[in-house]
Amino acid sequence: MNHINAAVSNGKLYVLGGLADDTSGPIVAWRRNSSSWVYDPATNIWAPIAPLPNGTARGSAAVGVHARTGTIVLAGGMTDLELAPGGRQRSVATVSMYDTATNTWRAAPDLPAPRDHAGGAVVGHHMYVLGGRADGQANVRDTVFILDLNDIEQGWRTSKARMPTPRGGVAVGVVGSRVYTFGGEGNAEVESGVFADVEAYDVERDGWEKLGDMRVPRHGTSAVGVRGRVYVPGGGVRQGAGAVAGFDVFLPKGGR
Repeated sequence: MNHINAAVSNGKLYVLGGLADDTSGPIVAWRRNSSSWVYDPATNIWAPIAPLPNGTARGSAAVGVHARTGTIVLAGGMTDLELAPGGRQRSVATVSMYDTATNTWRAAPDLPAPRDHAGGAVVGHHMYVLGGRADGQANVRDTVFILDLNDIEQGWRTSKARMPTPRGGVAVGVVGSRVYTFGGEGNAEVESGVFADVEAYDVERDGWEKLGDMRVPRHGTSAVGVRGRVYVPGGGVRQGAGAVAGFDVFLPKGGR
């Protein structure tokens, strides 16, 4: 699979669906796949777990983990990515929650609008879905959707503050009360189509700060905050392609 939905909970790595090759039709494409797995580093074994329920399989969802319960949230995503020029890219607003303790799924309120390739982060008991795109790489968005994980039924709200630079394929990492966003794709102003921007969203004041550019602009990578730093491995330097092996670390103001 590619465009997998991955998360860590209680020391185990979960892969919850994604996209997979489909060569059955006239257009080569990646289509949704519901297969899900857990990896236990203690045993070095992958094991199958409950697949995404019928009709909810997808890749490239924004992913967050509710630390108190171990629940993994998949917000939005895409079901189809056709590889021919002008091929369909179908985004969804579906939200699914996987309970790691019981190996079960349940539905949650949909996002306010479809999103894929968005950033997903959890700070405290709130999940944030930052930016992303809707039905195509050029259709980038600047929204921040917020869900209180202690009151799921209340549904999502949209922050007043918008991303300074709308983008999809963005990587995000959390340090303290700030969500740091890196790179992305859908940039019509440069030949590569890739963004260099680094911006921080402060969840406490609902405000953004621009922090300059990445050393090497990239999209399609991941980021993770660990002990006051944000680590950003790999990614692509051209829209939809350009894989690189670079590994950067970002030190927020006051970091060591």
